[in-house]
Amino acid sequence: PQGRSFHLLHALRCAPHKFLHLDPGTVYHYLSGGGPVEAPTTNDEANWEAFLAALNELEVTRNDTSFVLQLLAAVIHIGNLDFATEVGPKGRQSRCVPTDLALFKLVASLLWVDEELVLEALVGPTKAGLPGVEQARQNCHILAQTVYDALYQFIVQSGNKLLEPQAGHDIEYTMGLMDFPGLVSEGTYGALCCNLMSEMLAQRTWRRYLGNDSAKIRAEGLGEQMQMPAPKSQGVLEVMVGGQYPGVLSIVSEIGAMSAETLSSLLTKMGEVEPSASVI
Repeated sequence: PQGRSFHLLHALRCAPHKFLHLDPGTVYHYLSGGGPVEAPTTNDEANWEAFLAALNELEVTRNDTSFVLQLLAAVIHIGNLDFATEVGPKGRQSRCVPTDLALFKLVASLLWVDEELVLEALVGPTKAGLPGVEQARQNCHILAQTVYDALYQFIVQSGNKLLEPQAGHDIEYTMGLMDFPGLVSEGTYGALCCNLMSEMLAQRTWRRYLGNDSAKIRAEGLGEQMQMPAPKSQGVLEVMVGGQYPGVLSIVSEIGAMSAETLSSLLTKMGEVEPSASVI
């Protein structure tokens, strides 16, 4: 709440491209969070230039770059979509409709998806019947998250394409990116899963890459120094599994079978964790 995230979406407002339809005078809900969010140490214009330079380094074509920018703009505009219930014959309520038809058409065009398909995804009938206004709004959030995730995966795949082994080389490298907030001080199921993943990632990274012989060589000045302290465990894993580190999915799957006392102990311990923007 004291900071700003998704800096790229803010930087996109510095783009000179008119086809993105980003008006400096418009309040975008995904960027404002209900009010102005200041980031005095962040330079949006510099971030915009850095993003374009990064796409160029990843050898993303100009056409693909334009499409990436369109999808990012679509995410911003989706946050401003709203709905109202349409009243049919004899006062019967029918499905929800966008309150701003022009904005809806803009989102569909930026996504390069037929308007009827977008409308069906947001307000189309389900097994539970026609969605109400709140469900339509939630569907918008899901759509925005899906589009953003697709772009995220595209960036990762573009990087991995450059890492493919060249002719005569049989060594293959790949990269993966994990995007989660780190340790959070919140007594919820989602925070529990997040903290578990954070601790496991910190421990395994240290053991595999930083706590081995190569790390000792670097520490002796024979290699590049790496200012990386050993991770400080917050104790969530120790409470659950006695210090053992099985797969996170197996841990999470057992949460439902825990006693109320054990789960309460975990959530209490999580509440004592100091929030951190980064674990490693």
